[in-house]
Parts: sequence; C-alpha cells; structure tokens
Amino acid sequence: QIAHRGPDDEGYYLDGPAGLAMRRLAIIDLNTGHQPISYANESLWRAGIDPSREARSLDLAESARVHASLTAVLRASIEARGTSFRDYRDASGQRGGFVSQLAAYGRGGQPCLACGRRLIETHAIDGRSTVFCATCQR
Repeated sequence: QIAHRGPDDEGYYLDGPAGLAMRRLAIIDLNTGHQPISYANESLWRAGIDPSREARSLDLAESARVHASLTAVLRASIEARGTSFRDYRDASGQRGGFVSQLAAYGRGGQPCLACGRRLIETHAIDGRSTVFCATCQR
C-alpha cells in the first residue's frame, strides 16, 4: 500500500555562483519511505569521488563529473525499470533490472570493477551502507 507519493527528502547546497539541489520521491521503498542510496553510490563511483568528501570541496571539473555520472546512472536505471533488491516492482509489475548494472552499491568486499581492489562498505545509515573504492574514488 502506498500511503505517500510526495517528496520524502530534499536539500540544496550553495557555494558562490554554484549550487546543487535534490528532491527524492517516496515511491521506491514502501517499508521505510526512503529511496535506496544505490544511485548516489553508483554516481560517485563512476565520477571517481570519495563519498565522504564534502560537496564544497569539489572543484568545477569534479562537480561536472558528478553531474554527468548522476545523469547517466539515473537514465540507465529508468531504462532498466529501476533497481529491485527484494520486492520492488514497476507499474507493470516487473522487477527493475538495474541491479545487474551496479558497480558499487551492494558489492562491499567484492573486487572493484575498475581496479580490482576490494570495495569498502561503511557509513551504515538506516540499514543502508555506502560502498566505495579507496583507490578509484578520491
């Protein structure tokens, strides 16, 4: 049963003339009302950015990489009908196929697909973890 379909979280960061903003819709995880952090993990992995870095520490080129990778991850996820770990189904009742494309999220302890080093799983928040490669993500 979906009791709430509106935004479950939003935020922004401004630094001089540059800024980042986000708004998440609470339609993915019906149990907690929050979306999984898989897209953030994947985007930062693709961009080569350490997830523990503060947004204000990114230079313009790094910010552009984050934007490009986030856009690519979200497009790929939409094309794959989302990410199904357990019971998520799209409007047609099909499981999301993006889980097979995940390079970071849910792969803690496994080899990094880029360098082969072991992925680190940390920052558990609400039962969800951040996964990153200490070699590829700076």
